Amino acid sequence: MVHEEIHEEWFMRKYMRNVSVRAVILNLLEWFSNKIVNSALNCTVAKKNWTKQIF
Repeated sequence: MVHEEIHEEWFMRKYMRNVSVRAVILNLLEWFSNKIVNSALNCTVAKKNWTKQIF
């Protein structure tokens, strides 16, 4: 019985650590995608301004 509880606690700890790692990875992915989208938007805006200046 005691062994089962210890195993359960260990499993929960391992699971929580996996969840936190997953959360960190998701946050990083979100941050990267936001950066990529922002830079793409900035590029298109810059191109529009550039073409306006030329024509």
